[in-house]
Amino acid sequence: MLKKRDPRRAKSIDPHNKRRLVRALEITAALGRVPKIMDVAHPYFDTLWIGIATPPEVLERKIRARLLARLRGGMVSEARRLHRHGLSHKRMKQLGLEYRALARYLQGKITRTETIEELNHDIRRYAKRQLAYWKRNRSIQWFDATQKKEVIIRAKNWLRK
Repeated sequence: MLKKRDPRRAKSIDPHNKRRLVRALEITAALGRVPKIMDVAHPYFDTLWIGIATPPEVLERKIRARLLARLRGGMVSEARRLHRHGLSHKRMKQLGLEYRALARYLQGKITRTETIEELNHDIRRYAKRQLAYWKRNRSIQWFDATQKKEVIIRAKNWLRK
């Protein structure tokens, strides 16, 4: 039935996924037509991309301070509580960067100091990857973290156009 109403959508849905098939039929029925496809190559939105550049040594200090604050705020006790409530160490390691190190700490495989150093190192590497990702976006206008006035002026000028 979906092939008849919306052949393009029918090709993109697994024929054994009843939930998606039914939802696609509901959409065409509600609209009374096949929904339009948004052209991703030509988005409808004009956007201003602003990036805040932070010197590496400042970023490293902020990362460490945030990590220590999170540890003081109960990150270890949260992981311990999750484990007590049934979250295995194996599953904890799959949840991401911080839980991976915390699982090893809770198992007694590394010390608290080693946990902090491992987390600090891994978070810095993650931040570096994020920055590399954003640097590829040529639309971003980068400003130094101290250039608050310039950012506001740029945003106001963009909003006026």
